[in-house]
Amino acid sequence: MARVLVVEDDRTVAEVLCRYLEREGHEVVHVGDGTTGLELALADPGPDLLVLDLMLPGTDGIEVCRRLREVSDVPVIMLTALAGEPERVLGLECGADDYVTKPFSVRELVLRVASLLRRSAGTGEPPAPGPHEVLRSEDLVVDVLARSARRDGTGLGLTVRETDLLCTCCATRVARSRGRSCSRRCGAGTSATPRP
Repeated sequence: MARVLVVEDDRTVAEVLCRYLEREGHEVVHVGDGTTGLELALADPGPDLLVLDLMLPGTDGIEVCRRLREVSDVPVIMLTALAGEPERVLGLECGADDYVTKPFSVRELVLRVASLLRRSAGTGEPPAPGPHEVLRSEDLVVDVLARSARRDGTGLGLTVRETDLLCTCCATRVARSRGRSCSRRCGAGTSATPRP
């Protein structure tokens, strides 16, 4: 059982989502504004996962996620009715682990919650690189903090998602070279994006 915080101002969406999550055995708390959501997310003990609407009264979801990421790596699934690429990129750049557009399948969202919870629990996946770590693989250098990658000294100009995937692949190689077991799925540390 996990503690899930749902920050969603649409009561109908929130009630359905909370009901499904509770059926899966999770302890669910729902709030309808970003300011209260951020307070609860930062509380001790905090949630194990956050389902966060993008457009909220008070503090919006982007700001909630950005401020949460300053102190916590709790998994965040961003919800929004805005389906454009700029909105998806903004949500992922602020630190969301997954992004779901409305309308969505509640069952699919519940499965995404389960997947992120498994990943954050460390069920056999390669360890995430530290925030200040620089990963090296032959002629490739990935600066995790700067979210940048260079090959033979030349910047690759990757997106945030591409850099995250590269960090996970490099971390997997490092783990294998140190004799630790890890998953064969080199993209296991990244989250799936919904199909357009």
